[in-house]
Amino acid sequence: MAEAGQSMPEGAPLAGGSVQATLTGAKEARKRAELDAQLLANRIALLKQEEEKAWKKIEETRKRATEIMELRKQNEQKFSAKEHFYKQKWESIRAAQAANAEQRDKAKAIRDQTRQGLMLQKMEQ
Repeated sequence: MAEAGQSMPEGAPLAGGSVQATLTGAKEARKRAELDAQLLANRIALLKQEEEKAWKKIEETRKRATEIMELRKQNEQKFSAKEHFYKQKWESIRAAQAANAEQRDKAKAIRDQTRQGLMLQKMEQ
């Protein structure tokens, strides 16, 4: 065996227990590394699934927002059309009332004129 301070020649066998301990340590380290790699791969897969769920939810929310905006637009159009209809109807009623009032005034004027004419004829007789 080599004395203290001297290095062992390359390829010289190590003590049996030392080699076994080194191999066991390497195997355990490799197993831990493989386990860590698998855990990381699982975590990455889980994060990807969660990301897909989040994107799907975002897309559904956008779709629902678009539907709501479309419904709101349709409701506003219906309200505007109804408001226009009732405004036109009110204007039509007001025009008819004005025309009726004008006709009443003309009829009254004609009656008054006729009455005046008859009174003048009676006075002349």
